[in-house]
Amino acid sequence: MNVPILKKAVAKYNKSTINDLVMGMAAVACKKYMLRRKDDQKTINMIIPFSMRPLPNKKEDLRLINDFSGMSFTMDLHEDIREATLLCQKKTRKLKVSLYPHGIRAVSQFASVLPGIIGQFIIHWLIGKATLLFSNMAGPKNGLTYGGHKAIGMIALVPGMGDNSFGMTGVSLENTLYFTCQGDTFYCEDPWEFMRIVEEVYD
Repeated sequence: MNVPILKKAVAKYNKSTINDLVMGMAAVACKKYMLRRKDDQKTINMIIPFSMRPLPNKKEDLRLINDFSGMSFTMDLHEDIREATLLCQKKTRKLKVSLYPHGIRAVSQFASVLPGIIGQFIIHWLIGKATLLFSNMAGPKNGLTYGGHKAIGMIALVPGMGDNSFGMTGVSLENTLYFTCQGDTFYCEDPWEFMRIVEEVYD
């Protein structure tokens, strides 16, 4: 997906973010995929990572720390990309100023110090509220070079967690956003069809 084009699109959607738009595209794809199977769901629950890191004011303040909260998010499904994006925008704006992400992180940290089976039960209870995992993040704007070799693309795969074996990930490199779907065919019987729908929504 072309990032400049996505930016032009979100400018028309009440100043939504690219994240809102990509999530909206996922919502439309899920809706269309389900409708083809006579399943008219209105919402779907998913786990999304919510960054708890403060935004750096300057380059020197940037720290590579893995501080995030994985929380359950109810995504509204819609056949219209504009409506789906605006519905996602409305919910994500509320999340950014709510205590919910902090509460989920606190529960997760508490569960990690409990005896094995109890902590696992709590984590499984949190993850079990979702059908899929979704993540979208900005990657290197100026490209990526490693060992003298320049990267020509980038993908990220959401790991299967608990009963969740279906995930979607978006990650950008320069001016391209790479969108990946990973699915157990027990949960998503035709991941290739799902990705074709995503491409149709993008087009």
